[in-house]
Amino acid sequence: MFLQLRDLESELDEERKAKVNAVNSKKKIEMDIADLEEQLEGANRVKEDGLRQLKKYQQQVKDIQRDLDEARHARDEISEQAKENERKAKQLEADYLQMQEVRSGKRFLWARDSQWYQSPTKKHTDCS
Repeated sequence: MFLQLRDLESELDEERKAKVNAVNSKKKIEMDIADLEEQLEGANRVKEDGLRQLKKYQQQVKDIQRDLDEARHARDEISEQAKENERKAKQLEADYLQMQEVRSGKRFLWARDSQWYQSPTKKHTDCS
């Protein structure tokens, strides 16, 4: 019986040690879980912050794209206006040259018809 008692005490000690180990393991696992939950919360905060930043950058890209489109449109309009102005300037220059030719022709006619014009057959006469 003494031997049986020793065996039971030994068995009880082993069970107590196993229970202490199990409790310690449980506490360690609970601490690990709490740490992982904390890390998860931190990762979720970082993710949310990243998503906010992404939305902000996407809006900036949209704004920049809109500004670029507007600038391209304005550039195209200015280019078209410059071409139109150049065409008008060339037309004005041509009109001016034509007017100069007409004016020169009129001067020639005026000079020819005036008393100061010397024809090859007439001598220059003074009006005085």
